[in-house]
Order: sequence, then structure tokens, then C-alpha cells
Amino acid sequence: MSFKNILLKTKILFKKERSLIILILLIGLSFRLVNLWIEPYWGDELLSLDIVRYYEDDLGGMVNYLREVEVHPPLYYIFLKYWADIFGNTQGAVRSLSVIFGLGVIYVSYILFKKVFNNKNAGLLAAFFIAVLPIQIEYSQEARPYIIFTFFGLLSAYFLWCYLNTLVQNKRILLAGFYIVTSLVGFYLHYSFLFILIALSSFWFCYAIFWQKNNKFREFRIWLITHFIIFIGFFWQLQAMLYKAVLSEHNILGLPRTVGSMQRPLVFFDELIDKMIWLTRSSSVFPIEILAVLLFKFIFIFSIFYLFIYSTKFVDNIKNNKKGIIYVIWISVVPALFFLISPQSISYVPVFQSHVLIISIFLISIIAYIFTCFNSRKKFVLVILFLASITSFTLTIIQDKSNTESGFRIRHVAEFINESYEDGDLVLVDYAFVRTDVSHYLRDDIKVKSLFPTFLLEETQDELASRNTLGFIENESHSRMEGAIGPTWLRQARVDMKMDYLEKTYNPKKIWLVFFRAENYVDSWFSRNNWVKELGIVHPIYMPVQMYAKQLTINN
Repeated sequence: MSFKNILLKTKILFKKERSLIILILLIGLSFRLVNLWIEPYWGDELLSLDIVRYYEDDLGGMVNYLREVEVHPPLYYIFLKYWADIFGNTQGAVRSLSVIFGLGVIYVSYILFKKVFNNKNAGLLAAFFIAVLPIQIEYSQEARPYIIFTFFGLLSAYFLWCYLNTLVQNKRILLAGFYIVTSLVGFYLHYSFLFILIALSSFWFCYAIFWQKNNKFREFRIWLITHFIIFIGFFWQLQAMLYKAVLSEHNILGLPRTVGSMQRPLVFFDELIDKMIWLTRSSSVFPIEILAVLLFKFIFIFSIFYLFIYSTKFVDNIKNNKKGIIYVIWISVVPALFFLISPQSISYVPVFQSHVLIISIFLISIIAYIFTCFNSRKKFVLVILFLASITSFTLTIIQDKSNTESGFRIRHVAEFINESYEDGDLVLVDYAFVRTDVSHYLRDDIKVKSLFPTFLLEETQDELASRNTLGFIENESHSRMEGAIGPTWLRQARVDMKMDYLEKTYNPKKIWLVFFRAENYVDSWFSRNNWVKELGIVHPIYMPVQMYAKQLTINN
């Protein structure tokens, strides 16, 4: 067979829709498997895994712990528990649960946008972009529930769209039932599913009131019953969610909530859109990356104007498919608006936009739809420009981050201490939520304590606390950063009290400081109590460890 015939057969093969979506899924899988087994767990992944391991044989105890301490819905932890039972606790095994749902996001996006835009090419192109999109790869590799509840959010969007475009009453009832089930699953995975549900339910409400020409009352009644069932189905967990929200407004042992009270930047929506498409964990990027993004934005906006002015077919398509266009824009905008006024929209971590991850999918679908309105040559150029704008961000996301981000260095720090630790030493971390992460990798015989909260002299004083799980007050210290509250003298007094207790109780010869942000107050205590620093910070990211030794005093 000649080379020309091989090319011809290949072209015919990949004209088939099924072959293309399989190829796209394989591309998505290849990106999502890079470094999956190499990168150590980071803090929040360890938090999930340690809870599952601690309550390995007590599912009821785990659910109770989540309600009373973590106040998270239990479904992701249940998924993770049984997944780890089957495939093990290694990084790749645990994270592969997210990989599977990440591939599911690609496929459901394809069938959703193929139907919404009535355009198979738009569905295929959207799926391809999602396969290589940095933020989608990031959360498809992370042992957290974000990509999973995004998957169920897409299913809810799909079933709602099918419902609104189906006339057969029995089928409509069945689709409404599917919408209820996927919404409840999403809610029991993570509270942030609320952003998705608000967008979907409000679109349906507007459809029933303003779009539906006949039987408006019947449509509204179905809408009301459907969401009442979702409310009743989630009511058991809703109590815990409201309890957590009310709790955040009150002081606990004199500590007000400090995280979540900051104002948002003026460029909030600009940053949100950029992170959805050009995800970066860094506060700065290279000039060439900025130029590539700017060039694509300029050409994309110009392309929209061009189509409106010179393409009557495009304008006709918009008019004929206005419900689908509005649907996609609605689900892109509404979650962003409600996210703005939520506590989750505070930049408490480098990437906090994970709560509205679904926005990235609908933004990408708009880009894909615009591209498909051009002829093959122009479409090819636009696709290349878009891929060029995201390539460096995608490559950064899939590289091994354990050498550049401190959150991934927990295992290496613990291994360093495991090798250097001597009997009588004490490992001290700044906040309790770091203590459990470090404990995951430390030897069981190593004593590890946290400085904050200072009024908890021992974690055993806290409800449901253990070496590997946070107690109620320890968990609340996530959002009540005690080290930043009060005048300097009061903060120093709290640190002195806790350090005096630790020295008296454990009489350590050496104290290891790990991931410390409050070193100034501790340094003062060490200098006044005859301790010397024998090991400075090895590297603030690579090895954030210090060590102090007790100086012997000789009595004359």
C-alpha cells in the first residue's frame, strides 16, 4: 500500500466522529498521567487521605467526623475510601479517581455542546481544548473532589438541556429525575456545587416564566417540585453547612475569623477568566507568555466582530440557536457572580478558583463555537494561536511541582527529619493543619506538636483530634490565624506560654521547626531560654526546616 493511500485511509478514519473523540480522550489521558505517581501529596490531599485511613474500618465514624469537624459533605471521602481499598494508597492510585472523572468531563462536554450548539464540530473542538486545558489537567490530577463534582455539574446541565428541549411528557419527567440525582450527588461531593445549581435552576426558572409560551404554571410547578426534592434530599447535610456558616461569624475562644474578611481586587473577574483558561500558580509569568495571551485575546475579539459584520450565516446561526447561546453564557456568568460574594473567593491559596471550575468548560465551549464558524483554513490558524497561548501554561502544570512548591515538599521534609531525628527531639509545626500533614510521613515514634492554636496545649484536649486528624478547634484555626491577631506583646505572650509548656512537658534536647511562619516570636523565646540555632532554613521552599538545640548550663 502506498504512502498516499495510507494518508487517505487515515483521513477517512478520522473523519469518523467516534474515532476523533477516542483520540481526544487518549490525548487527555496522556496529559493527566504525567507525574501522577511522582509528585508527593500536598496538604489538602493528605487531609482527605488521612481521614479515610484513620476511619478505615468505621464508615459511620468518618461521616460523623466530617459533619462535626471538617463539616464537608461525605461522598468524596466515601468514594476515596473504597477506591483506595481496591487500588491502594499510592499517589497514582489515589489520584487516578480524579483522572477517570477528568476524562468523563471531556466526554460529557463533547455530547453537551454538540447538542447545545447543534454542531458536532463545536462539541469535538470543545472536548479537545478541555483535554489540553491547564486548569482541567491540574484538577484531574488532584486527589480532591473538584473535578468530580464538576463532572456531575456537567451531567446536570446536560439533563436540564435535554429536558427543556423534549416535548414527550414521560421523558421530561425521567430527565428531571436524572437532574435531581446528579445534583444531589454533586452537592454531597462539595458545597461549591451550589454555584452550579444556582446557575441551572435560575435558567430553568427564567425559561418557565419568560420563555415558555404555554403552560407556564405547569412548568413552574415542575421546577418548584424538582428543587424542593433536591432541598429535602440535601437537608441532612444542609444543617451542617448552615452550622459552619453561622459558626464562622462568631469568635471561638476569643479568636475571630480572619480568612475570608479581605476585600477582592478590582481585577477579580479578569483574574478569574485568566485562571480558567491560562492557569498559573505563580504571581508572575514570562513576557512571551503575556504577549501570547494578549495576542490571542485581541484576535478572538476581532474574530467575533468580523463574523458579525461579514458573516450573515453566523448571525443567522446565532438567531436560530439563541437559546443554546444564552444557556452557555448564563452558566458562565452566574456562577462567577455568586462566587464573587462568597467566602471562597478570597485568595487563601494560589489557585482558589477551583470552586467554580465548571466556568472554564463553558468559556472554552464559547471559544470552540466561534472557531467553528470560520472556514477550515482560518479555523486552523485560530486553533494554533489558542494552543500557542496555553502551551507553556499546560507544560508548567504537568511538570513535577515538588521541587518548586512548598506544599509538595512535605514528604521530603519529613524524610529529612526521619533520618536526623534523635530520641528526645521534638518536631514543631506552626499551625495544626500542617501538623497532620507532616505526621503522615513521620515515623510513629517521633513526637510532633503544633504551636498554634496556643491555648490548645495538647491536641488531645480537642474534640476528635488525633495524630493524623484535626480536632474541632484545630480545624477552625484554618480560618482564624491566631499568629496575626492582637498586639505584638500579646502574641509573644501566647507563644511563650505554649513553648514553656512544651519544654516542661517533653524536656526536648532539640526542637525542629517545620514550615514556620511565626519564627520571629519563637526566636525570641529560644534566645531568652538558652537555646541556639544549629540549623537554619535549608531552603525556604525545598527544605523549610530549622533546628534549635538546648545549651547546657554549668553551675559553679
